[in-house]
Amino acid sequence: MDKVKVNKDTTYLILIVSAFILLLLSMVNIKTISTNKEVLGINTQTESDEKFWNDFLINNPNYIPGWIEIGKFEKAASINPNFEGLDR
Repeated sequence: MDKVKVNKDTTYLILIVSAFILLLLSMVNIKTISTNKEVLGINTQTESDEKFWNDFLINNPNYIPGWIEIGKFEKAASINPNFEGLDR
C-alpha cells in the first residue's frame, strides 16, 4: 500500500482548522454554562418560609427572632427593645 504524503502546508491547515473547531466548541460550552443561572425551587422556598413564620408567630406571638425573620422590626422592638438582634 502506498503511503500518502502530506506536505507542510496541508498539515498546518489541518492544525489551524482543528484549533479553530476546538476554540469554537469551548466558547459554545462556556456560553451554555454561564447562561443557565436559574435555581430550581427558589420561589417555593421563599413562600414556604414566609408561611411557616406566619403560622409559627400566630402560636408564639412573643418570639422575637421570628418577627425579625419576616422583617417586622417594630413589632420585635415593641416586645423587647433590648433584644440584641435589633441592631440594624
